Amino acid sequence: MPKVSFIIPVYNAEKCVSKCLESIISLSFKDWEVIIVDDGSKDSSAEICDHYAEKDSRIKVFHKCNGGVSSARNLGLSEVSGEYVTFVDSDDFVNEDYLSFFSDENVNEDVIFSSYEIINAKEQNKIPFGVVLNGKKEVVDFVSKYLYTKHIMPPWGKMFKYSIVHDLRFDESLRRGEDTKFSLMSLNKCESLRSVGDSIYYYDLPVSESKYRMNFQEATSHMKSIFEAYEATAFRNESFADGLFHIFMNSATAEIQYHPISFFFNETVRKCAEFVGKGSIKVRLTYIWYNNIVRNSISNFLREKKQTLRNL
Repeated sequence: MPKVSFIIPVYNAEKCVSKCLESIISLSFKDWEVIIVDDGSKDSSAEICDHYAEKDSRIKVFHKCNGGVSSARNLGLSEVSGEYVTFVDSDDFVNEDYLSFFSDENVNEDVIFSSYEIINAKEQNKIPFGVVLNGKKEVVDFVSKYLYTKHIMPPWGKMFKYSIVHDLRFDESLRRGEDTKFSLMSLNKCESLRSVGDSIYYYDLPVSESKYRMNFQEATSHMKSIFEAYEATAFRNESFADGLFHIFMNSATAEIQYHPISFFFNETVRKCAEFVGKGSIKVRLTYIWYNNIVRNSISNFLREKKQTLRNL
């Protein structure tokens, strides 16, 4: 049984997947397996992945019809044979020492956090390193404090004991926030934790978030699903709740702009705003509606008029 199973969902990643796989092959710690799930790629990704599998028996490739990143990760979870499982996106990569801490036989925590760097962006790690915690309360306090950070919300940059997450799956009905929901459920089961600074995950920040645009109904249903998962945990962090509220309201900006009445009287929106708890719901919603929608609409209108005048 390998120490670590990497799960890599791949979809039309012919330009980056080789760099991702080469970074894993180059790891100083060699006791691992890679589970690649080709999610119906239309480019040469499948052939590239198959080529790596032919060269290295630790690499396995599974091909499936396109069903989204969650279905790909779920297939990967069903094929894990390692003691630990970790996720890597096909456009990201890791440093040579990403798993070197496993050389210490005393490392046995339920979850292990790595450091990370965002490619082409300046963002510092938010959690302290060299931390080892044993006990549910200590883990809850630590995760709660850093909940609204990239250390906690995505599935990457952390290693879970497979025995902790073997019965969990990504919510395939969500197309945004499914990773946060999975992380919440997984971390809520952990009773020990370690953070390692020498282990670095390199994250390629998406240039555009247009794929996350939603209609109002979809945005509120997504928000409700993640808030319910959050409320089911022992974690509490106001910034996390506030951030999720803004993320999903921003996703539905276009529709809210033209249907403000639905926004103001939607029960999910009202509940989430109340959960955030900053002032009265009416004041809170009015502020968000103005700040994120009306102001943006005015700015866009002025920008278009300015461009029109330049073209005259």
